[in-house]
Amino acid sequence: MSDTISIEPFEVRYDEVSDILNVDIMYLDSAVEVHAMWAKKKLTIEDKSHRRILVNLSKNRQISMSGSARKAFREYEEYLVTLDRTAFVIANSVVRMLVKATLAGLNRKEEGVLIFKTHKEALDWLKEGER
Repeated sequence: MSDTISIEPFEVRYDEVSDILNVDIMYLDSAVEVHAMWAKKKLTIEDKSHRRILVNLSKNRQISMSGSARKAFREYEEYLVTLDRTAFVIANSVVRMLVKATLAGLNRKEEGVLIFKTHKEALDWLKEGER
């Protein structure tokens, strides 16, 4: 019998009160993980009127990302423009640089994606879009 514990590299949940999709990413470094995360995000948000996403990377300590993972992110480029707003919470400067590099290669609405240092700042900006 194995005592192996499997931990998901991400968590996706929709907050019905704030109408915001919350995505916590602990680690993503394969195309399989990226595709699994996007499938869950799309399924969770498909019937929602607000398409705002808060991506929390505050627990992420990656120092690199595989080419297959970066390529997998690019496959969702067209879907990104259907989102109202996406806020990233990133405290780690290396993770911030990885996200900026990944986003730079994607065609997306510039005003619809911002990076913040705190959860409160990100949440406030996402809610500001309701007005």
